[in-house]
Amino acid sequence: MRTEIILADERESELAAQGSALAKRAASFAIVRDDTHRDEALADVRSIKSARTRIAEFLDGPIEQAHKLHKSLCGRRNALDGPLADAEKAINRGIGTYEANKRAAIEATRRAEEAKQREEAARLERERQAEIARQRKIAEDKRLAEAAALEAAGKKEQAEALVAAPVFVVVPPVAPPPIVNRTPVYEAPKGTSTRVNWKHRIIDVDLIPREWLIPNDVTIGAHVRAHHEKHGIPGIEAYSEASASLR
Repeated sequence: MRTEIILADERESELAAQGSALAKRAASFAIVRDDTHRDEALADVRSIKSARTRIAEFLDGPIEQAHKLHKSLCGRRNALDGPLADAEKAINRGIGTYEANKRAAIEATRRAEEAKQREEAARLERERQAEIARQRKIAEDKRLAEAAALEAAGKKEQAEALVAAPVFVVVPPVAPPPIVNRTPVYEAPKGTSTRVNWKHRIIDVDLIPREWLIPNDVTIGAHVRAHHEKHGIPGIEAYSEASASLR
């Protein structure tokens, strides 16, 4: 099927030149000074309306043709592609759910392995601290016995110095054993990638904080147009804008 929409370039250039001149003149009427200036502005508005009519006559037909063609082609494309797109989405959701569950299970297993390793490290450290306390008590008992012997021998100063001296006990820390048969990290299937899309649903609109709400601008606008400055909506200011139109 072959469809062509042909436009006259010369006509389009002519309309563009006319429109540019009218638009340039319109800037001088942004502020109307007097009745004479107003009448000139009205004359220009008529010229602009006439130019816009010519533009519409020139392009509305081709635009309508293009719109119908676009709508027809989109419909035909959707009829062919829609079922396949839905099927692809369904399969991807199935794969994504499976892979997300698989990844969560692997990560949970790895966290459990790491927690077990930390528990083992804590156990070894507790044993180390207990050994330090045991050896410190042995050293303290030995020192007190030696100090008592010195004091019995009349060496009181030496005994006091021995008691005041610090006791050093060194027990090197023991590294926890590595994780045996470590679960490999999750890897997506070759040639694919998975992602998790978070969505939301509103379950109680009254609980939503104010900063997450958007004013209903359409409803507010309709209410203000009907009631003007007496709209009665707190936080809303009504104002009007004047505009002229030709009959």
